[in-house]
Amino acid sequence: MKLDIGHFLAECILVLTLLMGLWFTNAVHSHAQNTVDNATDSIQLTPTEKAWLDRHPVITIAGPRSFPPFHYYEEGKLKGISSDYTTQIAAKLGLKLRILTDLPWPQVLESVQQGEIDLITCIAKTAERETYLDFSVPYLTFPLVIITRDNSPLMGGIKDLQGKTVAMVPKTLIPEWLSRDGIDVSPLYVQSPLQVLEAVAFSRADAAIENLAAANYLIHQNGLANLKIAVPTPYEKYRLYMAVPKGHQELLSIIDKALPTIPPRQKDDIHNQWLSVKYDYGVNPKDVFRYIFLVLLFALGVIFIVLFRSHRLAKETRKRKKAEKDREALQRQLIQARKLESIGTLAGGIAHNFNNILGIILGNAQLAMLDLPEEHPSQARINDIQAACLRAKEVILQLLNFSHQTEQKKQPLNPAQLVTDTVRLLKASLPSSIEILCQNNEPIKTINANLTQIQQVIINLCNNAAQAMAPDGGTLTIRLEMADTHNLKMPERKAFSAAEAVRLTIKDTGTGIDPAIQDRIFDPYFTTKAFGKGSGMGLAIVHGIVHNHGGVISVKSKMGGGAVFSVLLPASPDS
Repeated sequence: MKLDIGHFLAECILVLTLLMGLWFTNAVHSHAQNTVDNATDSIQLTPTEKAWLDRHPVITIAGPRSFPPFHYYEEGKLKGISSDYTTQIAAKLGLKLRILTDLPWPQVLESVQQGEIDLITCIAKTAERETYLDFSVPYLTFPLVIITRDNSPLMGGIKDLQGKTVAMVPKTLIPEWLSRDGIDVSPLYVQSPLQVLEAVAFSRADAAIENLAAANYLIHQNGLANLKIAVPTPYEKYRLYMAVPKGHQELLSIIDKALPTIPPRQKDDIHNQWLSVKYDYGVNPKDVFRYIFLVLLFALGVIFIVLFRSHRLAKETRKRKKAEKDREALQRQLIQARKLESIGTLAGGIAHNFNNILGIILGNAQLAMLDLPEEHPSQARINDIQAACLRAKEVILQLLNFSHQTEQKKQPLNPAQLVTDTVRLLKASLPSSIEILCQNNEPIKTINANLTQIQQVIINLCNNAAQAMAPDGGTLTIRLEMADTHNLKMPERKAFSAAEAVRLTIKDTGTGIDPAIQDRIFDPYFTTKAFGKGSGMGLAIVHGIVHNHGGVISVKSKMGGGAVFSVLLPASPDS
């Protein structure tokens, strides 16, 4: 009997089309019937909370009228980060939302007190608001910064706002905080954060205080090129909550349970959409049918491969799964680069202003040296002042390099000698309870690098390791060796272009790093230390230096098992 392959495939296509059509119809019907029943499966609600949802299938929500990128209205439609969060929660709970649009912020606060609003989806917490609202756990957190014009005088901190005109939105936390700290300003009240920044840009106000995310978004979206982030504030990070009227404990408990069920990757997608490049999304019904048709063709292709090329399918599947891991790794690197770029302006501004201050200190110290005889006892102290100023200028140079505002001077360096010299400095500063082991596997080729920056990488990583081993001490191992780039694993091999690499490994026996935060340790301002114990910029600077030298950095760790940081730097071909 002769097999007709064309006829066989035609029969397969017909049967598969009928089966997929039947499956699609049943799936849509089943989804429509079971959406409400299954929406809360992943959220552990009490019988009282489920009963509350049954009694309130529709809730009324509101928020700030113009607070991009968090909560605003465009052509009558609610948009922003908090809108995406609220939509996700409503879908999980099977709730319908009644959105009150175009309400001024004072009217929103009055309406919620009168029982006309069930949920405010985007609000900051104050003592006065806590008298009539209950707040959820915070779900958005960003640092607060002072915004000025490019040509404004140097601003060293929050106290420099004394006597100046500060643009602000009424009934927010800014006036309360300034009054609490005794800083007397002339307030210029406007209706939205955009108007706040425009007031500074058009010289109607001297400065403004805004969270970094909103400021960065509004400045770039509205072309306010003459504004700069002058200095961070000492205030705690700006936190946004959801809030319900007093007495609505069931709804508050439901919201608190629903917020953690949003997957971390979905949260990252929401943040990246609004805090990097804005895109407009839409769904065309024709596109839906086109995608279904493409999916159908792809499925038929898979069947054909399974029937006639099963051994090749297995091989290709493995290749795709490797490729997927590479894509995810490169995507994380792209996100990290965008975060570092967003902080570059702030770092560069601070570094320039601080450099001017150091110049004054260093100049006066040199003049004082000329006025004193050589045998005067104060000569040694002034020498210490000069040395400290020069070290501080090196740190400023690193900040300028981090923000790409100065040329990096590189030279051929001996990595083994560099590590030896740096370890000698570290031994004087690290606790005696920490044993330092230095392993150099000769021969090590030279690298083309900036001496101060690579020293900063080693010092920052070693100091972090020492803090992870405090207070009982432990063993710090610093290893230097050559690495064959052909033997590198992904994603290092994808990101590394040099033929040979010098590998620097720093290993500690400390507490280790929680796997849940390992993807964030290189983020600017991310820190697990107590307030005032760390800035969260150490590892971000390390990442920037390594990246600017054409290298890559990775970490392996588990709780209670210490951490291993690996730095790959290109070896000089003419070593």
